[in-house]
Amino acid sequence: MNRALVIDDDPALLKIVERQLNGLYETSISASGEDALKFLAKGIIQPDIILLDIDMPGLDGYETLARLKEIPDARDIPVIFLTGLTEAENQVKGLTSGAADYITKPFEKEILLARLRLRVDEGQKIREQRKRAGDLVELDAEKFDALTACFAENEKAVARQMALGFPNQEIAENLSFSLSHVKHLTVKILSKTDAANRYEFRKLVIKNN
Repeated sequence: MNRALVIDDDPALLKIVERQLNGLYETSISASGEDALKFLAKGIIQPDIILLDIDMPGLDGYETLARLKEIPDARDIPVIFLTGLTEAENQVKGLTSGAADYITKPFEKEILLARLRLRVDEGQKIREQRKRAGDLVELDAEKFDALTACFAENEKAVARQMALGFPNQEIAENLSFSLSHVKHLTVKILSKTDAANRYEFRKLVIKNN
């Protein structure tokens, strides 16, 4: 079953979409762009499609999408703006900012599902193309779990970020750790796995293309 992430600050809308996707998608919900980005950066949520509102407090949909594109393991996830903004300029801005589609509220269930299926299929094709080109890294869950079985939770969190290719500064920001703490954990992780460097560590836990 494909996985969908719905990001919207309207609880009623979240319930409606979750109900409409029930049985067709494994659905996660988030009430803010900030929280969704944290989950995506940590690999807690790994959706096949994202439904994103634009008019939200804090980070709006445009900024959320821009930051999502900076996360290596999430940048190819297709994003559909699901919004009450119906003006043409908003639709143009949404599509030119990197969204795969733009759906206005209120919406018909059948149209939503058809757009979702189309964009999920397109996203999977893009990911397969990039995998063949060696440009996309995916963790091998079994290898990672086996290698980090004896790790503390903070070590495992940093190890996942290392495997996905994040530098120390971004790991610190993604996990809300200090940079010095990340550097300390990085050394411990390499020592525990007998990897000489980060590149060797990543080879131990990523899927082979």
